[in-house]
Amino acid sequence: AQLASGLQQVIGARIEERLVGVIVATHDGRKGWLNRLAVHPDFRRQGIALALVDEAERALRARGLGIFAALVEEPNDASLALFTTAGYSAHPEIRYLSKRDEADI
Repeated sequence: AQLASGLQQVIGARIEERLVGVIVATHDGRKGWLNRLAVHPDFRRQGIALALVDEAERALRARGLGIFAALVEEPNDASLALFTTAGYSAHPEIRYLSKRDEADI
């Protein structure tokens, strides 16, 4: 249902027939979000993650979006370095807040 809505696109990276990376691009009509970026450990440090970020941005631009964001939880230095390399800037003045009905979700 989420894919059919047009608000979410799952993008994969394959080497031959093997899925080695994935990113989920979503948007709220104003801002694009890059979520769930993952690359199989055997294929990291080969540019796959950056290619996935680039492709997610391209897909979101095709929908008319020009603002992109990613939420990276601490401590994830590798993801922070990747998004910095991709041109993303940290915003220390922004605080992430959440409300959860159950503590483990």
